Amino acid sequence: MNKSVVKKSFFITAKNNKMIMALLALAVLGAVIASLIPPQILKLIIDHNLVPQNPDGLMRLAALYLTMLLLVGVFDFMKEFILTVMGQKISKEIRLAMMGKLERISSSFFSSQESGAVVSRFINDVDAINTLFTSGVVGMIISSFKIIGIILSIWLFSYKLGLFTLSFLPVIYLITRLFQKRMLAAQIKNRILVSKVNNHIAESLNNILMIKAGSKEKFMEQNYSGYLQENFQTLDKVNFYDAVFSPIIQVLRAFVIAAIVLMCSEQLGWLGISLGMVAASIELISNLFEPVENFGMELQNIQQAVSGIRRVDEFYAEPEETGKNEELTADAVIPDRAEVKLDFHNLSFAYETGNEVLKNINLHIKPQENVTLIGRTGVGKSTLFKLIMGLLKPQEGVITINGIDVCSIPNREKRKIFGYVEQ
Repeated sequence: MNKSVVKKSFFITAKNNKMIMALLALAVLGAVIASLIPPQILKLIIDHNLVPQNPDGLMRLAALYLTMLLLVGVFDFMKEFILTVMGQKISKEIRLAMMGKLERISSSFFSSQESGAVVSRFINDVDAINTLFTSGVVGMIISSFKIIGIILSIWLFSYKLGLFTLSFLPVIYLITRLFQKRMLAAQIKNRILVSKVNNHIAESLNNILMIKAGSKEKFMEQNYSGYLQENFQTLDKVNFYDAVFSPIIQVLRAFVIAAIVLMCSEQLGWLGISLGMVAASIELISNLFEPVENFGMELQNIQQAVSGIRRVDEFYAEPEETGKNEELTADAVIPDRAEVKLDFHNLSFAYETGNEVLKNINLHIKPQENVTLIGRTGVGKSTLFKLIMGLLKPQEGVITINGIDVCSIPNREKRKIFGYVEQ
């Protein structure tokens, strides 16, 4: 991740938005602290007012309880709003970096990659990364702080209850870890299949006339159905893990609360805490399982984002075009439009190693000479034109315009030199 474009984009965005990051830290800290206070107030209300039937200060504590709940809502709103804004800024930075990479990337990349797969990285994968900042890592950090605060609060009530709470945390961790591994594998596979579906749609629309002319509608439909079926099976697996996780946590929470009530009963009396502490502990335990349960959703978002980060970083690691002479201009290459010479010197090209499309092509085209290339489909006519424009780079030999290698001409200058219409 040292050269990760996602990591780089995050630090650039954070550096340019220091005030927003400070407000986010304040909102997160406020949300965590404010969520821990209401159970403490509930304990006071029960032990000092309800049990002894003492009305003194009850309204003040009730108002304070409602105020803290309101503060929790305010801090949560601030947190969600700031995370959404920052997520959009980071996504914009990532896409700008990817677009810059797209301009520098080797032309051979587009020969080996499906167009739908490239589009999927710009749209679907970056959207998945956006969730990493809006409801993934930040949400998990907040949940972790809440868990730590809740355990400390319970420990202050009773160290026995604190030990009991700590004893079932490893169980929750093991369950979470189990789902993490399964969900990551399913999410990565789902990303690959989504790009296949997108590519099939794009290719079908772009070549619809050829498909109809060749009566290949049934063949394309079968392929599309196969991709969709694989995608649905993977989504079913992802949804299964996501659906099962929450009920397991709910059952575990009910078991723990029942155990606390049993340990506080007159028959056992093991904890030796007041009724207010019992009520506050049950609320804290419920609040403890809420962030743990949120780990399921946050975990899924993180797994989606991790698979998206891998695919974006793979794209950003693709080799870039080399050998460009940035000082070259169109006027320097062609000072006189009436005097343009095009030469092919021992030109050989292959899309795949060992399967040459063009081999040892030697040709000299004189100024103002008109040349027509004819041949059957697949013989290499379009490939030759792309080599002339430097969109593809030959394995051997060179093509020159007025003695200058076409691959050394910057792309911005090629637009002033070449005119090309696809067949």
